[in-house]
Amino acid sequence: MDLGTAVAALFAAFLVTVLELTEVVALVYALGASSRSMRPAVIGAFGGVAFVSLLTLATGVAVLRFASQATFYLTVVSALILWIFGIFFFRSTVKTYYRDARKKNGLEVKGKHSVLDEIGAKALFSGGFSVGSVETLEAMIVLLALTTGGFGMESVIGFIAGGVLLLSLGYVLHEQIRKIKVAPLKWFGCTMIFTFAVFWSGEALEHVGPFEWPTLLTQYPDIFLIPLFVLTLVTVWLAVNVRVQQKIAPDMADVLKNRAKTLGDKGDVDGAIASYRDSVKKYRSMIESGREEFRPGLADALNHLGYALGEKGDLEGEIASYKDSVEIRRALVESGKKELLPDLARVLNNLGAALGDKGDLDEAIACWRDSEKRCRALVDSGKEELLPDLADVLSNLGKALGDRGDHEKEIASYRDSARIFRSLVDGGKEQFKPDLADVLSNLGNALDDKGDVDGALASLRDSEKMYRSLVENGKEQFRTGLARVLNDIEDVLKAEGKLDEAKTLHSESESLKRKS
Repeated sequence: MDLGTAVAALFAAFLVTVLELTEVVALVYALGASSRSMRPAVIGAFGGVAFVSLLTLATGVAVLRFASQATFYLTVVSALILWIFGIFFFRSTVKTYYRDARKKNGLEVKGKHSVLDEIGAKALFSGGFSVGSVETLEAMIVLLALTTGGFGMESVIGFIAGGVLLLSLGYVLHEQIRKIKVAPLKWFGCTMIFTFAVFWSGEALEHVGPFEWPTLLTQYPDIFLIPLFVLTLVTVWLAVNVRVQQKIAPDMADVLKNRAKTLGDKGDVDGAIASYRDSVKKYRSMIESGREEFRPGLADALNHLGYALGEKGDLEGEIASYKDSVEIRRALVESGKKELLPDLARVLNNLGAALGDKGDLDEAIACWRDSEKRCRALVDSGKEELLPDLADVLSNLGKALGDRGDHEKEIASYRDSARIFRSLVDGGKEQFKPDLADVLSNLGNALDDKGDVDGALASLRDSEKMYRSLVENGKEQFRTGLARVLNDIEDVLKAEGKLDEAKTLHSESESLKRKS
């Protein structure tokens, strides 16, 4: 045996080892990409390499008799394990990109996610072991062929040299790879796993049926991994982005809705309307794609949009948005979603107010009657949190009935509204005191129009008392309401001939207006 032949055999053993075990290193990095530690996968890979190496050393050339069948079974098992890992890693990759998308859009980001939390260290060990076993067995087939040709020592040295080189490179590259951002690292890791899962599945199918890989694979199996990796890389990227968009779309619709509310609170009505429109657009897009669970969100966004349009003075747009919201919520309630009844009652109240502003009293009254009926039913069923809504509906209904000339029903609605608001205030809910003062003022005017002067003065004086209490407690914004009710009392007193008292109230009212 000449030196040149020995060197060639040693180099062949070294090259085969590097080619096969490079795949082991790559897959170990892929398996460890989404876990807190690569250790389980590394230990598993070392175990697989050591097991096959020692088995080959112990049995020698005899292992060639069973190599083909053993490779087939190992390939099938490894492909199955990698498919399972790939699915978990894909989910983890989606979650990571989703977290990044939420952070980018100013959304709350929950704790970090690790695939290791889902599949455990034992599973990572199994994946590493199967990968190490398959690739080492493929290398051993070539090394044993060299051994039977009289190059046993060269095969061992080449194998050891290739292993040491890859181990050293793996150690050096480990820290550099860990510096890569988690999201792209998971993307590449997921791609690597799916690439080998497909590759080994194809190899297994060739053993059991008429299936044949492309000619390129047959002639240059390892080179075929390059285009397969690129194709898988693009496929995984597209799939991840589709899933992230599906997951982030509801969040973004909510973000736009919250942003619109913030803009509205700051007085930027145009900005609020634009954000609400974007939110509505996103909800509609999700629903059109078959995600019916977002219909309540769309109805809510339309309700807010209607309010913002009303603030802008776009009465037609306000009414149209409220009507769309009512239609969606009514359909959902009729389909069995009874938990949406309070929302339906509230948006009916809003729609009634908009129709009343337009002067369409009959349709406005119909909306308020519907809202009243639903609120009463909910309150009767124990949902007392709807009492303020019921009182507000009755107040709005009373005004519309008065505008239509039905004063008896107007007074009845105001009385019911005042009774509910008073019970709330007496129960310690002071935030409803302005509402009670306003309803009592309206009730007093309605009684005055009917000719019930005593009843009118009693209600107006009660309203005055409420407003004075609010102003005296530092709520200066209610000076206007107090001035208005003093003017109403003044008018009643003038009609009764009590001019001096009326004059006193007039002076106080004018003083309050100047201070407001």
